[in-house]
Amino acid sequence: MDSATESTASLAELLRSGFQPHLMPRHRKGLQRFSYRQPELGEGKRKSLTRLCTTDMIYSAMHMLQEGGDAPLHLHAAMDQVWFVIQGSAVFQDGDGNTHKLNQFDGICVPRGTAYGYRMDGTTPLLLLQFVGLNAKAKKNTLKFIGAKSNAAVQDVTSARTDLYDAMTRG
Repeated sequence: MDSATESTASLAELLRSGFQPHLMPRHRKGLQRFSYRQPELGEGKRKSLTRLCTTDMIYSAMHMLQEGGDAPLHLHAAMDQVWFVIQGSAVFQDGDGNTHKLNQFDGICVPRGTAYGYRMDGTTPLLLLQFVGLNAKAKKNTLKFIGAKSNAAVQDVTSARTDLYDAMTRG
């Protein structure tokens, strides 16, 4: 496996892991520079996920969704999240079926253990900035899809429709 393939595989493992504490990097002092450029989605893809930065306690990413892109109803046991709309508009749904429309420069906080899902609203591609705080005492961060017969099957479909990028490796 070449270094580019290894890098992509390790990034995919981190992003798809549900941000498991054992996969987060050790604490390191120093600034992390990154540069985000909106990607062109590959054929059949509806969403991109670009890692912006990662430490042993926080993670940040930019999600871009085009028509049909969404995140099904799910929860993370050990992650508190903040979502902020940079472009377009989104509809977030909670576990009780309530919807929350977010327009440009609106945000929402999702505490750990809270079920949520989201989708693009309208025709403008959606850019969502995500900040994650990982509970440092957690041994495992369970990712559970709500109402799904198979969490693995939902994760596989979601992953297949998503392109993964790493802004920290861009110049």
